Amino acid sequence: MSLTTPRRCTATSCSAWRAARSSACRRVHLLRRSLAWASRSAPRRRCCSTRAACCPRLRLTRRRLSRLCGCAAQRRRACTVLLYREAALLVCRQWHAWLDLYVEDCEFWLPAWLDEHRYTADPATELSLIYYRDRHGLEDRIERIESQSSPASMPMPRTWHAIVNIRLEGGQASAFHLFSGWQSAVYRPDMREESRFYGFYEHTLGFAGEALKILKKKNN
Repeated sequence: MSLTTPRRCTATSCSAWRAARSSACRRVHLLRRSLAWASRSAPRRRCCSTRAACCPRLRLTRRRLSRLCGCAAQRRRACTVLLYREAALLVCRQWHAWLDLYVEDCEFWLPAWLDEHRYTADPATELSLIYYRDRHGLEDRIERIESQSSPASMPMPRTWHAIVNIRLEGGQASAFHLFSGWQSAVYRPDMREESRFYGFYEHTLGFAGEALKILKKKNN
């Protein structure tokens, strides 16, 4: 068995190899930069080898997805703005503008408590704190407030309403279901007392003509 003697590395050969390697690296780097600059300066063309260009069905699907995502974002933004507007109108006591957010046959429900963790589930057979089948009940309450015929609302307390964690949960083309959390602060100037309340909202929104309005509201 013959053994070959490895070539001895001298300082001269090593330095020459390093210089050649650095020179080659510089040439490759300059070549890559020139190619990149040429590709940026040249007019862009659609490559026919891409998957989206070769498959028109895939390209159509991507367009549909982008359109659907944009519509979903717009729907969520519109629903969120409506809920914020409702809270702001209540704080500013603009009652008639607040009523205009509801359709004529809206449902307004404030269920009662069964125990510490459960609400009533059927307003037709169980007790409710407030239940209106249409907007006339809300209009009657606003009329009593404006005519000062409601002793419980005189003098009018100062209120503040906040809505958080708005979630658009499914829905159809004609109705959108939203869940959110709310917190209200109430200050009674006659008693100089401040109270805070909190809970959950369930809204069902829909279009009445071109305007987005409230179809149902449940206050838990």
